[in-house]
Amino acid sequence: MPTSPPRACNSNGCAALVYARSDRGRCPEHRTAWFTEDRTRRGSANERGYTHLWRKVRARKLARNPVCERCDEHGRTTGAAMVHHIQPISRGGDRLRMSNLQALCRPCHDAVHVELDRIGATA
Repeated sequence: MPTSPPRACNSNGCAALVYARSDRGRCPEHRTAWFTEDRTRRGSANERGYTHLWRKVRARKLARNPVCERCDEHGRTTGAAMVHHIQPISRGGDRLRMSNLQALCRPCHDAVHVELDRIGATA
């Protein structure tokens, strides 16, 4: 059961109604096209450097820090689901160095990226 009212598809000119945020706000027809375009533009995760070695480091970080580090600073206990690069790779951060990684829950990870976008830092 949807928790919010339906809204129009995010694709220009499409009036189809969508419910799920996980679909990037697009109807089934435009969702497939958007993912294809996004993957072509950005490249696959492997092409962007997220190789088997990254997946091992990520798993190790989440095993060592299963609780969101940002929530923990505020006295909340939330499971970590994402691994964030503190110093962005685009700014010289080491992709695989544990000291450059932070275990975060999805809301905190999204908030960090909103803050980075606001100050104009690239992630």
